[in-house]
Order: sequence, then C-alpha cells, then structure tokens
Amino acid sequence: TLGGIVGSANKGTIEKCNNKGNMSTKFCTAAGGILGYRISQYSSSGSVLQITECANLADITYSSDTTGATSAGGIIGDAQGKANVSNCYNAGLIKAIKNAGGIIGSVGATYASELTVSSCYNKGAVQSPADAYAGGIIGKAGAGVYEEELYVLEGSADHTIGWIIASNMIDFVDEDTLKGDEMPAKLGGSFIQSIAGVNDGCPIFSWQLTDSDIKAEISGVVENHLVKDDFTDQQWSRAAVTGESGK
Repeated sequence: TLGGIVGSANKGTIEKCNNKGNMSTKFCTAAGGILGYRISQYSSSGSVLQITECANLADITYSSDTTGATSAGGIIGDAQGKANVSNCYNAGLIKAIKNAGGIIGSVGATYASELTVSSCYNKGAVQSPADAYAGGIIGKAGAGVYEEELYVLEGSADHTIGWIIASNMIDFVDEDTLKGDEMPAKLGGSFIQSIAGVNDGCPIFSWQLTDSDIKAEISGVVENHLVKDDFTDQQWSRAAVTGESGK
C-alpha cells in the first residue's frame, strides 16, 4: 500500500495533514493521499480510525493498465474496517483502473466495514479509464453512511459514488456554490473561506495559510479601498505590506 502520510493503519487519529506529493504506482493494491490502507478491524476488535481536517492536493495515479485489485483515493485508498472521515477535501487528480474516489477509493462490503464520511468535498478530477467504480466521494462503497454534508464539484467526476451497496443522497455543486460564502458553514468544523486565491477560492483550513497568503489578501484589500494618489510612495508601500495607511 502507498500513502502520502501513512501507508496503513488500524486505529488512532490522523488530523491536520496535507499531502502535496504526487504519487504514481504500478503494483500497490491501494494508494491514498493521506492513508493507503485501513486494515480490517479483526486484528483489534472494535478499533476505530479517525481522519479529520486533512487535505490531498496531489495527483494519485496508477501507471499501468493492470485490472487487479487497485484502489486510489484522495484521503484513503482502501478502507476495510471502522473509520470516521470528516472535514476533509481532495483537490488532486485521482486515477485508477477501478475503485477511484475523491475521498475514498473503495470500502469493504462486510459488516465490519462501518464507515462514516461527513463534511467533505471533492474538486479534483476522478477518472477510471475502464469506467469502473469512479466517484467524486467514493469509488466503490460498502456498508456505511455517506450522506452528511458531502459535495462534489460538477465536472470532476461522472458520479458522486461509483458503485454502492448502501443508499446515498449526494449532490453535485457548481463552482460558484463551492466557492460561495455559505459553503464553509455548511461543511462545518474548521473550514474557512479561501483568501488570496488559495485552493482556487474553495474552502480551506486556517492552518493551511502562509504569511505570504495573508499579506497578499491584506494588500488586495488595501488596494481596493485606498486611492494611491492620496499617499506618498513611502506611505503606499507601507500600506501594501501591513494594511496601514501611514497617515
């Protein structure tokens, strides 16, 4: 298995993680931007894995045309046990022969695979050349709940869930809706509205912002509300950096 942050895990908490490293594999059975493989709970009865406030910003692809058991997901490649995934998003390309999902590639169909996915969105392209089980949220879904504040950007995938055992009600949203003022509140948790064009204007987490992002936003506000002719060059330079007029 291949994971941008963790290769495989059975229990515990993974939070506030970014993956920015592109991954391409020929032979791994599962690849995920945050976690490659969630091991079956049989090895530790009742164990639950929590993944929250994580984002995949990289491309995850299979570089061969093998039709074996391959799964690729922005957050988890393959989930075979109890897990709660919340407040996460994918912005990278996810491509696999089958079982490709913006959030999770595939979910086990047994009673043990109790999964809850909530308050997540996908805006990255999700592709399956064989058109087999590709979805904006999950590629192939087993038992679980996938209905709470889940959003897929129109055009990023043909389906919200590629193939599913349980029922689901997940809608596509257009770009304006995903970037709108109301979306962070709908997603809840620590999502905030993007500033300075970070993540192409879609919701982000505050801890993802750098000092340069904040300065760029302040400079934009200054330039939109102040008239340069009203200031000396020195005052304007100070305003553009700190947001203060200098008067």
